[in-house]
Amino acid sequence: MATAWCSPTAHPRTHKSSNKEEEEDDDDAAVQQLHDCAVLYKSLEDCLVNTDRNWKACQAEVKALKACYQAQAAQRQLLPQTKR
Repeated sequence: MATAWCSPTAHPRTHKSSNKEEEEDDDDAAVQQLHDCAVLYKSLEDCLVNTDRNWKACQAEVKALKACYQAQAAQRQLLPQTKR
């Protein structure tokens, strides 16, 4: 009984290779989103530091970051439809 934990039935996750591939695709998309918007996020952080956290002075950066995240959200909504 000591080897029961090694049996395939003890690890149901090992049988979900298609789900693992989907999870990897989702992870890749999340990393890509972070990469795409990271420069804009850093720009917003820099603006806030340089203006003593004055959000009104950093509205251009806020709007650019918001647009980036909205574009990424729209792209994520399109991905499941194109896989069908």
